Amino acid sequence: MQNHENLEKEVAKKYEQREKKKRKRMHQSGKSVFALKKLITVKKHK
Repeated sequence: MQNHENLEKEVAKKYEQREKKKRKRMHQSGKSVFALKKLITVKKHK
């Protein structure tokens, strides 16, 4: 059981790191991404 717990922690850590990287990338091009999302949602509503 202990081994399984450690495995889950490792996966969680990797996932967190991946999310952080994603967020950093998103932040760099955040404005353009936000504008795109806005456009997409506006188009869907019409």
